[in-house]
Amino acid sequence: MNEFIFFYILICVLCYVTGSIPFASLIVKSRHKKDITQHGTGNVGAMNSYDITGSKSTGFIVFIADFLKGFIPSIVLLVFLELSFLMSILPLTFLVLGHCFSVFIKFKGGRGLATAAGIFSIVSPTLLFIWCVVYFFTEKFVKNIHIASVFATLILPFPVLLLPDSVIEFTFFSYSMNTYAPDFKELLFVLTSSVCLIILIKHIKPVLEILKNYNINKIK
Repeated sequence: MNEFIFFYILICVLCYVTGSIPFASLIVKSRHKKDITQHGTGNVGAMNSYDITGSKSTGFIVFIADFLKGFIPSIVLLVFLELSFLMSILPLTFLVLGHCFSVFIKFKGGRGLATAAGIFSIVSPTLLFIWCVVYFFTEKFVKNIHIASVFATLILPFPVLLLPDSVIEFTFFSYSMNTYAPDFKELLFVLTSSVCLIILIKHIKPVLEILKNYNINKIK
């Protein structure tokens, strides 16, 4: 039992460290000699990488790198280590936590969307698809990526509760050798809500700035 606890703690730490790798900072500094934390929004992610460099290739490379931070560990945990879904929730969440609050750059980081996308592309492609659809139509309506991201993220946990069979049908466990846990719907809801909460926390600042600018413009 003690060996398992040590092993589990090690997995969680490794996931946090993996998520903490600041690919945006490393890539932008390597290709453009800029410190991403000191330019643009200071966000260590694909969008800010593109904004401060004007390079689509840099933005794309950063996105793929951050996406793989969620994608590859998810495969390792669920396929190779065959960790139960219950025991996978914490290390998967630590991947996003590490990306958003990286130990390597004074707990700064990105907003977690690319890494979360990597996780859900394995765990539940349906939820990833739902997020993308809600984001797309919201952005078309409000013309703001931050508001669209927040709305899509707020909505995401609810399909797990309202349409569990449709969501679960296309989860990792529907085509793996694993059997459903009796409380799988609840566990998926916990993972989704935990990841979404971290992402929402990282969106507080840009949303407050949008509201502040809106109020200023309204007064004018």
